[in-house]
Amino acid sequence: MVSPEILHELALKHSDKTKFFAVSFFFFLVCFFYIAGSSTSQQLSLTGVFGLLLGFAAAQCFFIVCFLLSFKSLGSRESTDPMWYLVSRGLEWVKTILMLLVLPMPLIALVITVFVFIGQAI
Repeated sequence: MVSPEILHELALKHSDKTKFFAVSFFFFLVCFFYIAGSSTSQQLSLTGVFGLLLGFAAAQCFFIVCFLLSFKSLGSRESTDPMWYLVSRGLEWVKTILMLLVLPMPLIALVITVFVFIGQAI
């Protein structure tokens, strides 16, 4: 079962990669906008597909950075007041559910886009 503690341990294990994913996000984003700005045709081309792949990679890197920074520390471990413990526990579960929904989104969108492009090519 997935819990905030498991995601916290995973984020701590991979926290050294935060800077790499942040730099990758900005690199992919700049490349995406460069390719999107230089594309002149409305037809599907290899350049357009490569630009979409860069956009999906940028989105995935962004969500990974958000995950690593969001679960770096748990507020419930630091709170001493029982009320704030319950509030922080609730927020941790909300973050857990949101991350489980958001993290696979770029990959799912990429798979859907590939199927759409294959359907148009046939």
